[in-house]
Amino acid sequence: MKRELGLTLTLAAAAVMTAGMLGGCGKASSGQGGREEVRLMVWSPSEDQSKDSGQWLQTSCEQFAKLHPEWDITFVYGVADEATAANQVAQDAEASADVFMYANDTLTIMTDAGALVKFGGKYREEIESTNSKEVIDSVTMDGELYGVPFTTNTWFMYYDKSVFSEEDIKNLDQMLTKGVVSFPFTNSWYLPSFYIGNGCSLFGDGTDESQGVDFGGEKALEVTNYLVDLIANPNFRVDADGSGMAGLRDGSIQAIFSGSWDMASVKEILGDNMGVSALPAYTLNGEERQMTAYAGSKAIGVNPESSNMVPAVQLAVY
Repeated sequence: MKRELGLTLTLAAAAVMTAGMLGGCGKASSGQGGREEVRLMVWSPSEDQSKDSGQWLQTSCEQFAKLHPEWDITFVYGVADEATAANQVAQDAEASADVFMYANDTLTIMTDAGALVKFGGKYREEIESTNSKEVIDSVTMDGELYGVPFTTNTWFMYYDKSVFSEEDIKNLDQMLTKGVVSFPFTNSWYLPSFYIGNGCSLFGDGTDESQGVDFGGEKALEVTNYLVDLIANPNFRVDADGSGMAGLRDGSIQAIFSGSWDMASVKEILGDNMGVSALPAYTLNGEERQMTAYAGSKAIGVNPESSNMVPAVQLAVY
C-alpha cells in the first residue's frame, strides 16, 4: 500500500511522544493455534493517525495484519515526524519503534549510528521496481538501500492566480511588481536556491560529497547583494513561523514557497485561484538566474534492533 501524499507534517508532533511510546521494539512468542505473537511499534506524524486523514496508519497496519494470519500482531502506535523519529532511533535504537518514517537528509546520521536496516533480495527488487532511480538513490549509500520511499520531498511555489498571470510567475522580480511574495528567507533548505541559480554548488550536483561546498567568491557576493535589495522590497515578506500562510489567508500575501504538505491548506484558502508552479527565475545584473530547489525523499525505515525483523520489513514494504 502506498502512503497518500500531501499530509501536513508538524514539528509539534515531537511534543506528544511519551515514555509509553518509547518502550522499545516488539517481542515475539508462540501463540495459540500455532500463530506467532508479534508486537510492532510503529511511528508516524500525527496527521497520519488522525480521523481527518482516515486514520491512515492504523488502517494500513490492520489491513497488513489481515494479509498475514500466521502472525498475531499487536500494534503500538507512536507519534513522531520524520526528523524526530530519525534522531530518536539514531540516539537509542533499542528504545525506539520497529518501523518509522524518516527524511533522506537524515540518512547519514542514521547509518553512522547503525540505526537502519538494509533492504536486499526480493524486498529490494520490489522497492526498486516501483520507484525512479533518482528516488532510490536518495536512500542509497555505498550501494546499500536503507528504506522504502513513499514520497518525494521538495518545494515549489503556490500563488494566487487572480493576482499573477502565467507570464508573471516566470520571474520573481516581475511578481514583486504585481503582488506580495513571501519566502522562507531564514530557512537553509530554501535560501540556497538563489545561490545555486548563480553557479554556487553543494556537493557538486547535490549527490557527491567529495566535491564539497562552493558558496563563495564573486558569484556568491552577487547573490548576497541581490538578497539585500530583495529584503528591502516593500512587496517582499520573510516567511517565518507560519507568517506566509497566515498572510495568504488574510489576503496580505499572494505567493508562498512550500511543498505538498501545505497543499490542502492553500487549496482551502485560495480555492479555484490556487496556482502551483515550479520556482521562478530572478534577475541578477540584467540576466535571469533560475532558482533551484533541493530534492529528496521521505522513506519508511526499519530498526535493526527489532525483535520481529521479518514482520517489520514486510510491513515497511507494504
